[in-house]
Amino acid sequence: EATSLVVRQDQTIWIGTNAGIFILDRSRTKISEFDYTHQNEFINLIGQNYINDLMEDRLGNIWIATSFGLYKYDGQKINSYFCDRYNPDGLCNDWVNVVFEDEQGWIWVGTNQGVRYLMPGETEFITNDSISGMSANPILSFCQISPNEILMGTRNGISHYAKNSNTFTPLTQSINHSNNVINSILMDDQKQIWIGTNNGVTMINPANKSFIFDQRDGLRNAYFKRGSLAKQDGIIYLGGFHGIDYISPIDIPFNKTAPKIIVSNITVEYSNGETNYIPVNQDQISLRYKRNALVSIDFTSLDFTYPERCQYKVFMEGYDKQWSEPTNINNVKYLDLPAGEYLLNIEASNSDLQ
Repeated sequence: EATSLVVRQDQTIWIGTNAGIFILDRSRTKISEFDYTHQNEFINLIGQNYINDLMEDRLGNIWIATSFGLYKYDGQKINSYFCDRYNPDGLCNDWVNVVFEDEQGWIWVGTNQGVRYLMPGETEFITNDSISGMSANPILSFCQISPNEILMGTRNGISHYAKNSNTFTPLTQSINHSNNVINSILMDDQKQIWIGTNNGVTMINPANKSFIFDQRDGLRNAYFKRGSLAKQDGIIYLGGFHGIDYISPIDIPFNKTAPKIIVSNITVEYSNGETNYIPVNQDQISLRYKRNALVSIDFTSLDFTYPERCQYKVFMEGYDKQWSEPTNINNVKYLDLPAGEYLLNIEASNSDLQ
């Protein structure tokens, strides 16, 4: 099973598998296993190991992320890095999922228990207090979106690290993912962020709007593995169990029509078991006040493309202090509303979340 690959500066292709590393030569006619000559101790550590990721840095070193340690091959010798409870500047876990070099030459290492990074010229990994909260999260992917900003994909959403302020911010609540397991992250030529997950792909545009793509949009895959996103000549390529999908971001026909919203049902349930059904074909309604009454309002968006994708938020003037968070739940309930006058506001997105 091929698990990762990298095209080196010498145009050879290194292929990581579930049983070591193989190399395809420049003529693309011969494939051979990585040569462990004079370093037999690494035959079992790498040759029989699951290769999670491969990366060539700007100096030509190959970094090898495995299920037991991290390795660096400089063309002559192999250096190894492991978790050491007596050395806080070592790896935080021996299961290494991903290795990434940013524009400044920092080497970022994502493990099953957090992240470490190695600065240029240094030999010890840095433990940064501002990202210590990542220790509970397996780090699956990295993406640099500006010289000072790194996105990290985890099994529980995306986190943002700002180098200049040394601050770390989870973004799980502010971004609508198709799935919280973030296997791959990529930025396209329009500065849009593409996220490959266990259940579809999410695109986030520079205005921070999210768009979800899955098999209903024509993708042949739903599950996108680690390192499965790539780009070339403006095209996004997405690899999955059923082959490769590709998307031209500038040619996506987004639905920009704002949907009409209708209120479909209003009920009032009283503590004595009585239920009143209120006619909805009117702009104003009057309800008999009674303590502990539960007012339930159903509504829907007249977008029939993929109605399950539509999202709603509500704000009851005179009662709510702020708009609710967007959700695909098309119902709102109010318990024990005080006597008074209220105005219910409802906003809905279409199936493209616009």
